Amino acid sequence: MKSNKSRKYRIPAVEKMLAIVELLSNEVRCFSISELAKRLSISKNMAFRIVKYLEQQGYLEGENGSGGYQLGKGFYRIGVKMAGRYELTERAHTHLCWLSQQTGETASIQAPAGDKVMVMDVVYPPSDYYFYLNVGTKLLYHCNAMGKCILAFMEKEEINKIIPAQLTTYTPNGIQTRAELMKHLESVKETGLGYDREEYVPGIYCIASPVLNIHGQVVAGVGITGLVARIDNHNRSEFERLVREAGRRISSALGYEETSTHT
Repeated sequence: MKSNKSRKYRIPAVEKMLAIVELLSNEVRCFSISELAKRLSISKNMAFRIVKYLEQQGYLEGENGSGGYQLGKGFYRIGVKMAGRYELTERAHTHLCWLSQQTGETASIQAPAGDKVMVMDVVYPPSDYYFYLNVGTKLLYHCNAMGKCILAFMEKEEINKIIPAQLTTYTPNGIQTRAELMKHLESVKETGLGYDREEYVPGIYCIASPVLNIHGQVVAGVGITGLVARIDNHNRSEFERLVREAGRRISSALGYEETSTHT
């Protein structure tokens, strides 16, 4: 029996839509609906519906007077975001390796992804015991140290859009309300450090610091995750120093010049 991962799914309308997008992305000139239909061997009616839908959503633009279409600003916005994510992981990886080596813990960098944060890159320590994270995993902001570092520098209105008034808790240490979280974020903003004190997984502790881009905007959080027994009062201050330093190094690699008090 085949697993869901090996099974191939086909949605003909989506395949045709992607074929149109691929064609327009590989050509400099505009294409009319008739040309698209002929080139891709699809009905003119189907081509018309796909093109008009993509145009309504901002992903295609019509050229005045010619009846031709080209890729629109919607794809440009996606491209900019994806390029930013690739740049982030490429520039951060060396510093993640350094942080994991220095602390002996799992080091990761996480960036906003809608109402959650996404794990962009992970480096594991050369140890038999470490916290495992999958790249691409999406995590809640409010019980995640990296997420708190990002939230702390958002506008209140933006926070209210993605964080509900009542929060889901997973352990007795979890933050229960948005109001309580807002107070916690003030501390994150002042110290430049965010924490997950066994708020998502019992026995797991996380320390994180914000990452800023060339414009001084917080674009990610970087930190370490490990057993609370190993991140104890004896070495926590040193780990905090190392996490802050990793945040500074990655921010610098992204072009940020430290002239403010973000970290």
